[in-house]
Amino acid sequence: MNAAAPAIPALLAVCLTLAVSSSTAGGDPDVSPEPQSVEEIFARTQKLKYPQLVEALESALAGITETAARGELSMALMLAHADYMHLHDLQAPAYTSISSKLRSIAEDILATQPATSIQTTTARLQLRALERARGWSLADVKGNKVDGTADALANYRNKVVLLDFWATWCGACIAGHPDLAVLKREMADRPFEIIGISVDDTRETAARYVAQHDMPWVQWNIGSRSALVEELAIFGYPTYFLVDGSGTVQRRLSALPETFKQELRKLVAEQERGPTAENP
Repeated sequence: MNAAAPAIPALLAVCLTLAVSSSTAGGDPDVSPEPQSVEEIFARTQKLKYPQLVEALESALAGITETAARGELSMALMLAHADYMHLHDLQAPAYTSISSKLRSIAEDILATQPATSIQTTTARLQLRALERARGWSLADVKGNKVDGTADALANYRNKVVLLDFWATWCGACIAGHPDLAVLKREMADRPFEIIGISVDDTRETAARYVAQHDMPWVQWNIGSRSALVEELAIFGYPTYFLVDGSGTVQRRLSALPETFKQELRKLVAEQERGPTAENP
């Protein structure tokens, strides 16, 4: 997910493909599509980037009343906002604005679309991801290291912790590891730790990979069916959580932009200074 984002990101493209397939399955092949069919709208917008993609989808939605078509376009719009949020370290005003739009779209989907549709499933996932982002406490998170020993985020209290949910089969995850190695060495002997959380099926797979590569930070393995993945609504890899010394999430991203690294360094510096009147 942290590779260069195409016009319609990978997650969005997959969901759009599923949505379009479900809308056309069983249809009459002899019936020509309407000029503003969902398929035509997706074809016309597939090369657009944010925010042009958002503008085009909002404009298309304004002219469509049919429930199923609105559901497909609303999901596309919701995922466009979500993908942008997950790839960029947005500051408060922009983050608040976009997350509010995403939440509104998701809630509308839940209110108007069938309960078992891909649109409602995706909307619930996005709402859970929003809740488990900035301000969410991870203080009670526990796991096992790749050597089999038990560990917990509570063991790193008073340190800034970067959680990296990854897998050996995830190319984007692997591409981010050199940046993590740089951060780890840059802030050696400072109140900072990285915890890699592998979702590989077996601990042995993760342990073998870690032993063969430059990954000088704590490594857990929780497996591919971990309740933690579901609880945190992790739907793509890598997923990074920047957690402060009290175990509270400050950032949730799918990439490591420079602004994110700057925020990390700022948090570490604040942790070193200790509590202040503004941040008790």
